[in-house]
Amino acid sequence: MSLKAGLLIFCIVSINAMTMDKGDAFDCPVNEKYVECELAVCQKYCTDLNTPPGCAGLAPGCYMPACVCKDYWLRNKDGICVPYQDCGKES
Repeated sequence: MSLKAGLLIFCIVSINAMTMDKGDAFDCPVNEKYVECELAVCQKYCTDLNTPPGCAGLAPGCYMPACVCKDYWLRNKDGICVPYQDCGKES
């Protein structure tokens, strides 16, 4: 392989890696935020108001991107993030 061809391949791979921003992978819905590791966040649901969920420990090096509810918001039965006061109300 010539030096020019090798340099071209290196440049293409480098540019591709730089443009793959992990945060751009998800366009999260309203009241949700992007996280790189879903396991590192204790997802909360309206059904957890009376019984707090048992959350798994952190997963070092984890890359399981997801959208989760923002702080102080809970996911309702329809999968929508709502303020805790709205849990139990019809959507």
